[in-house]
Amino acid sequence: MEISLSMRGQIESLRLQYGRITASHAFATLYIWREDMGLSVCLEDHLYAVKCRWRGENTWFFPCGKREAVCRFIGEQMKTPGLGLCYMGEADVELLEKEFPGAFRISEAENDHEYLYDCAEQRALEGKRFAAIRNHIRRAKTDHVLECELLSRENLAEAMEVNRQWVSRSSGQPDLSILADRPGGVPPDHMAPANLREGMLEDGAASETLLREWDALGSFGVLIRADGEPHAVAAGYPLSADTYDLCLAKQRFTLPGLGAYTKHAFFCALPESVAFVNAEEDLGIEGLRRMKRQMRPSRMLKMHEAGLR
Repeated sequence: MEISLSMRGQIESLRLQYGRITASHAFATLYIWREDMGLSVCLEDHLYAVKCRWRGENTWFFPCGKREAVCRFIGEQMKTPGLGLCYMGEADVELLEKEFPGAFRISEAENDHEYLYDCAEQRALEGKRFAAIRNHIRRAKTDHVLECELLSRENLAEAMEVNRQWVSRSSGQPDLSILADRPGGVPPDHMAPANLREGMLEDGAASETLLREWDALGSFGVLIRADGEPHAVAAGYPLSADTYDLCLAKQRFTLPGLGAYTKHAFFCALPESVAFVNAEEDLGIEGLRRMKRQMRPSRMLKMHEAGLR
């Protein structure tokens, strides 16, 4: 089935009921990436499973739901050649090995690991671990007059323009000043939609969707004005009661230190009840991986993938 906004309540209820806290399975993630990643969903009373054409015609995010329903679904898909499973947590690996012993080749998918940041640490930025980030922020504040606003219907149009200008200047190249592009590694060329064939999953359209469906997706974010002009945006959505996703961080053009300032502003603007931010994966891009690690994640949510033997 095509992923639609009307599914949000049911998918999120299943995700939280069965403890799926990763960004990969969140409804907002699926919705904003449904076209570029070729996503569709099998949605039942006790299960949802997401097909990902970007990774193969019979490749699925590991199903989320009641154990019996998950096993039944996987068993049915094993009848079709080329079954692949991705975005698998540790518990998913254990289930697969116990219920289908020897049937799958399972490997760690480092490019899919999600970075989890402690909000208290990121707000305070204390100690030597965060010295470089403090210096970047100080540089931005010295060079420019910066103002932070919560994103709302009043300034969403300006945020969209920031995103469009980023897309225009980047011409599809990765902006390593951001925290989170989107799920997946680099697919074989023949599997990729036309807009993905340069070896990079572009997120301009997904970011536009996030901003366009702001209220429907329960999104949250900040707009940064530099010298009076809207210049940067950071945004995401809730994953659980104490964890938010950060999937969008863009600048019209790069100003030294502004990326660090914008992400710090996002952390500081979140409700006090939010303890963690999930900045998603690094896509295997060395510069993006280095930058995310330099931000000092509190831990990684490790992912695995599996193929039928």
